[in-house]
Amino acid sequence: ESTFKGHLSDVIHAAELTAVIGSILAKDDMDDATDDEYREFAAILTKGSIDLAEAGRSQSSATASSAMSMISRSCVDCHDSYR
Repeated sequence: ESTFKGHLSDVIHAAELTAVIGSILAKDDMDDATDDEYREFAAILTKGSIDLAEAGRSQSSATASSAMSMISRSCVDCHDSYR
């Protein structure tokens, strides 16, 4: 928790960038973006990233942990399916 609170601006910045990446991945002209499952992975990545940025702003380490789990799971599941 002290590490999280000591790096809030970094957490927020990284989360915002990751949310943008998730949004870009779901754009129609991106590879696999016409696949509903792929779009769902991108949506979960985006949602988790937005939640993480909000957790940073509210300094909620519990919410940050939950958001990180969501982000991690979306990445692992997507990469398992699309490598």
